[in-house]
Amino acid sequence: MSENYSKIINNGIREAKNNNFISSKLHFENAIKLNFKKNQAYINLSNLYFIQKKHREALSVLINYILNIKYDENIARHLLSLTNQIRYSKKINKIFDLKKLSNKKHKHKNIFFIYYIAGKYFEKNNKIKQAIKFYELSINIKKNYVNSYMALFNLFEKNNNINKFNILIKSANNRFKNNPKIKFFESLLLFRKHNYKKSLNLIQQNNLSENLKHDINLYPVLLDIISKNNDKIGNHDLAFKKINQRNIFILGLPKNKKINKNLLTNTINIYKNFYTKQNLKIQNDLNTDEKLVFLLGFPRSGTTLLDSILRTHSKTLVLEEKPYLINIRHKFFQQNNNKIESLAKISSENIFKLQKQYFEQININKDNYNKIIIDKFPLSIIELGFIKKIFPQSKIILLVRNPCDVVISCFFSYFKTNEAMINFLDLSKTINLYNMTFDLFTHLEREFSIKFHLIKYEEIVYNFDTTLKKLLKYLNLKNEPNLSQFFKTAKKRDIIKTPSYNQVIEPLYISSINRWQRYKEAKFIKNELDYWMKKFKYF
Repeated sequence: MSENYSKIINNGIREAKNNNFISSKLHFENAIKLNFKKNQAYINLSNLYFIQKKHREALSVLINYILNIKYDENIARHLLSLTNQIRYSKKINKIFDLKKLSNKKHKHKNIFFIYYIAGKYFEKNNKIKQAIKFYELSINIKKNYVNSYMALFNLFEKNNNINKFNILIKSANNRFKNNPKIKFFESLLLFRKHNYKKSLNLIQQNNLSENLKHDINLYPVLLDIISKNNDKIGNHDLAFKKINQRNIFILGLPKNKKINKNLLTNTINIYKNFYTKQNLKIQNDLNTDEKLVFLLGFPRSGTTLLDSILRTHSKTLVLEEKPYLINIRHKFFQQNNNKIESLAKISSENIFKLQKQYFEQININKDNYNKIIIDKFPLSIIELGFIKKIFPQSKIILLVRNPCDVVISCFFSYFKTNEAMINFLDLSKTINLYNMTFDLFTHLEREFSIKFHLIKYEEIVYNFDTTLKKLLKYLNLKNEPNLSQFFKTAKKRDIIKTPSYNQVIEPLYISSINRWQRYKEAKFIKNELDYWMKKFKYF
């Protein structure tokens, strides 16, 4: 039977590779009839559906196995992997319909994992309330499934819901005695509660650095917590050392070794050579929407803070950090053989098409039609040339901060690793990227006489009312009394997806100003950033 089963599976795989999907499906179904408990046929059948973009069917095959046959680790891992690749849609929502999952025929002991998967699906698609609900249901069904606890810990912490985080930690500690992963989150909770020494003591007492050193997800965050705790109690040299250790660990991960670390800097060089007044004409007379504003700045310059302030105004619509601009840029260049020179030949008609595609992504409801739209996306500052070509009448806000503070903050921050953010794991590369980014910005400003409103982070902190008044005038907005209470607006948001998610929910503070001076290993960066320190008047 085993040989026949394997032969049928191999035949199904061969047919799938030849795009004979109907025949392939029959082979996998026959394998299931031959042995309905073996997992290979189900996994391959789900893959077959997935490559045909039949995502609902792909998930259903695996869910039904778990609910009706048994819990299988390979099936579970595959279900999680496919779920993480699927976008939010009504069809998928029906699979995770709570009423259907809760009916009598589905009251199975393995339903805990389906609830967990549903939580992952909703979390990935930024439906935080639904995600929390399903994780809690998973725990209610199986109280010793640690992954559901960890997912909830993470959401409560990212959502700045410290009270619920605290309650869940107590519950988990009662159930999981001396579990390193639970203790890890407890150390994070203590840090968030400003109990820095207690957090460090707990890490040491439970030997977490040793116990978690092979966990590629938790170990770098643990080093981050140790660094932050030490920073808060004045051990700045050790804080720097631990961050450097964290960054080396992240750079050494196999998946990160494959990342092209020069992609962004190469792109900047291409842009600087192409975006000249000889190559490109900006159509300033083009009739475009003047209510579009791009908030630009190098990461860790305070853009999330300004985002939270502007979001508090009743006449603004601050977009979530999604690549709306990057999407239309990618699409345009893909349609033009990825030749940057094609932008010089773009017609007014095609500019309007790109504008339409941009606003279609945002999908503005009627209540927001008359609001000023503010787009903030990491490192979109390097896309200023594209922005002014496609949206010539858009307004630009440039937010700057002491260059030395920006660079050290990027080096210390824990970003999701990609072709851009991987530069921040190395202090010299961070400095280089900063220099290249603002060299490009000043080049574009000079070439195309770009007008923008400059704000300093430090001016927001020290002269909030005056700085805000000038900004509102630039945006043609009236002052509103609740703007100074921006941190209350931030607290209401489900998730703030930037490293400063736990800072913007607090009133303004000055502790981050001149932070770079704390670290003797960072003293050299002042000379490397001397030009920008003078240009932005930080001397």
